[in-house]
Amino acid sequence: MKKAGLFLLVFLAAAATTAQAQAILLKHVTLIDGNGGSPRTNTDILIQADTIAAIQKAIPSSHARVIDLTGKTVMPALISSHSHVGTLKGTSTDGPNYT
Repeated sequence: MKKAGLFLLVFLAAAATTAQAQAILLKHVTLIDGNGGSPRTNTDILIQADTIAAIQKAIPSSHARVIDLTGKTVMPALISSHSHVGTLKGTSTDGPNYT
């Protein structure tokens, strides 16, 4: 029983260490959240594993790798679901523009 308890303790400690190592805190970003509002300045984004865990000002940095992004902007990816690569030249899309 002692070995099983020790194994569980070591496993839980390793899992906690891994979770802490995966946390990333992006500090002082300008955030365009895609909701149509004004950009949110001096905002922090906490990422844990593959999830955005929090978005707010002044998130405490305990147990997270901190990356200062002062002067940088974070925004959702812009994806066109209907594009014709190579046909745009200036403001026209036409067959002769194909490259």
